[in-house]
Amino acid sequence: MSVAKVEIDNYKSIRHCEIDFRDINLFIGENGTGKSNILEAVQCFYGSLLNETDDRECYNYLNRFSNEFSISVTFDFRHLKRISMWNLSRGYDSEFQGYYDWIARRKPFETLTMRKIKDKPIHWNRERKYRQNILNLFPLYAVDARQVDLTDWRQLWDIIGDLMKVHRSRESEISSEISAIKDKGEYKLEERFRRLSESFERANVKIMPFTPKEYASTISTLLFKGDVFSIRESGLDYMSNGTNAFNYTNLLIEILKLISEFKLKDPVVILDEPELSLHHKLIDQLTSRVLGCGSSMRFLIATHSPRLLKNVLKLEESNCQVIHVSIYGGYTRAVPIRLFSQAQDDDRPRVFMMDQHANAYFSRYILSVEGASETELFSNGYLQELYPCLKDVDIMEGMSDDVIQKIISPRQRHFETRFLLLTDMDKAIVKVKGSNSFKPTGKYFSRKNPPQERYYYTKERDEQLWRLKRIRLLADKGRFHYWFPFFSCKDRNYWELIELIKEYLLERNLYVASTTVEGMLITYSGLTLFWNWCMGLEHFQRDKQELDDTYTAFLKNDRLNFVRLLFSGKSDYILNLSEIIAENPKMDSGLVTLMRQNQITKTSGWISAWLDYYFKMTAADYREYISGPEEMARRMDEEPEFRYAMRRDLRRDMPELWEMLDIINRQINKR
Repeated sequence: MSVAKVEIDNYKSIRHCEIDFRDINLFIGENGTGKSNILEAVQCFYGSLLNETDDRECYNYLNRFSNEFSISVTFDFRHLKRISMWNLSRGYDSEFQGYYDWIARRKPFETLTMRKIKDKPIHWNRERKYRQNILNLFPLYAVDARQVDLTDWRQLWDIIGDLMKVHRSRESEISSEISAIKDKGEYKLEERFRRLSESFERANVKIMPFTPKEYASTISTLLFKGDVFSIRESGLDYMSNGTNAFNYTNLLIEILKLISEFKLKDPVVILDEPELSLHHKLIDQLTSRVLGCGSSMRFLIATHSPRLLKNVLKLEESNCQVIHVSIYGGYTRAVPIRLFSQAQDDDRPRVFMMDQHANAYFSRYILSVEGASETELFSNGYLQELYPCLKDVDIMEGMSDDVIQKIISPRQRHFETRFLLLTDMDKAIVKVKGSNSFKPTGKYFSRKNPPQERYYYTKERDEQLWRLKRIRLLADKGRFHYWFPFFSCKDRNYWELIELIKEYLLERNLYVASTTVEGMLITYSGLTLFWNWCMGLEHFQRDKQELDDTYTAFLKNDRLNFVRLLFSGKSDYILNLSEIIAENPKMDSGLVTLMRQNQITKTSGWISAWLDYYFKMTAADYREYISGPEEMARRMDEEPEFRYAMRRDLRRDMPELWEMLDIINRQINKR
C-alpha cells in the first residue's frame, strides 16, 4: 500500500517522470542519470509538507528560464481504510475515533500536489491538516549509506519513539506513575528533585517539554537501561563498516516492520546504495530481509549492486519492480524493466542468471559477443586508445546462447541501454551440403513467424521488407560460383547476399561479420603486413619455408582464405578447415597435413599480438615511435591529426572492424 505513484515535473534533471510504485522498487542505472534526483524529489515533497524548504537547487538543470517545479504523490488508503472502519465498527480506541472517521472518508487513492515557483511560497492542493495527517499515516524514513555515521546510531531512537508513542492522555498517566515513584520515601528522590527544581528557578532556567516522540524515545531508553548500541557485546567502534552498515539497516527495517504492525501507519523507506561496504553474502541477507518486509512497507532503493539486482530479478514475486534510469536528450528517463516472471518465455533465464549478467543492467553500452576471441579483440589497449568510447563498453559473452540473450538483452528486458550484438555469418546463413547454394537460418529468418518489419510504421519498413525478400530470393534461387581448394568466391550475387544480410540485421542491432571475427582482422588489403608478422611467429618456425612457399603459390584470394583457415577462421563460403575437407575429399593431403600441423587456436593470444604489431608498424609509417597504448594515446592527444590518420588506415586495412567501431562510437556518444 502506502505511496502508489509519483509524478515529477522540472525537478533538477527530471523534465517529466511518472512512476507507479510496487512494494519493492529498485532504481538502477549508471552514475549521473538521476536516480538520486528521483529519491530527492520524494524527500523534498515530504520535507515541505509542513514547512518551507530551501529550493535553490531544485529547478530544471537545462532550462535556465525554468522557475517552477511540481511533485505529485498519490497515496493508497485502502489498507488504512479497512483498519479504520473495522475499529469504528467495534468502538476500539475511542480517543482516535475522529482520526478513524477522517481516514474512512478518504477515497481509495488520493493525490497530493506541491507546486513551487521560485521566490514564492509553495502552493498545495490540500490544506495543512490534510498534509499533517499524510505525514502521520505515510511516514518517510530515508537512509543514505554514504552519510550515515556507522558508529553512532542515536537517530534510531527517534524512530523507536514513533513506535512507542502513545496518546496524550496515556502519556499523562505514564507521567503520573513516574512522579509517584519519585514521591516514594524509600527512594529518597523527592527532596533532591524539589531542591533541583528550585535551583533551576533561581537560575531563571526552564526545561522545554518533550514532544510525544521524544518522550516515547526517552521512556524506551529507560526501559532498555541505556541508549548506546553494541553488537555482540562490543562497541560499534570495534566493528567493521560492513558489519555496522548491515546491522543498522537490518535493525531499522525491524523497527519499521513493528511500526507498520502496531501503529496506523504505512511507512515509506528510501535506501540509497545500501550495499556499500557489504560482502555479497550480507547483500543476499539484506535482500531477503527487504523482501520479507515488502508487504509491510514500501521500499524505494537506489543501487549499483549487480548482486542485489540479480536477487530481485530472479524472483517470481509480483510486488517487485526494477526501474532503469537513464539520460535521454539530457533529461532523466525512468523505465520499468520486464522481469522474468512477466515474460511468456521459458523459465531458464531465472535459473542461469549470474552476477556478471546483472552487470549489463548498469552499463552505458553493451557489446554482446560469442566468446573469448571477441572479448580479447575489444579489450585491446591500442584499440581502446584509438577509440576511447570502448572504455565505456561492457563486453558480455554468450551471444550464441539464446538463454543468455534473454537475460541481458535490453530489447527483451526493456531497459534503456544502447547495445550491439556481434556474431559470425554462419549464424545467419549456412551452406547447403553438396551444393553451391545457401539457406537462411536462425530466428531472424524463420518463415514460421511474420517478419517484425510488418508491424513497423516508419519509412524503414519498406526497405527492410525489400531486403528480406531479396535475401530469401537469392538464397532460394542463387547458385554461387567458387573454386577449390578453399571454396573461394568472388560471385557478385553471393557478396550481395552477404551485404543484404549485414544491412538487414544491423537494423536489429546485430552486426554480422562477413565470415568470422578472424575474417575481420585478416583482410585482403592488410594481408601482406599480416603474413610478414606470421613469418616471425615461433609457432610457424618449424615449417616456415614450406608455409611461405605454399602461401606464395596461391592467388591472393586463396592466400587470404589459406591464412584465415590457419588461424581457425572460415573461408569465403563460411566453411572451416574440417568442413572444407569434408566437402572436398580430393584436397591435397600434403596441404591438409601442413595446415593441421600449423593451425593456431582461437584463444592462443594471437589477436592481441597481431594488433600490437599492427599499430606499432602503422605508427612507424608516420615516423612515430610508440612503445605502448599509453604512448599512442599521448601522441594522439598532442596531434589530433595522428588519430585521424590511424583511424583512416584501420578503415583501409580492417574495414569491417572500423565500421563496427564507428557504429559503437556514434551510438555511445549520442546522449
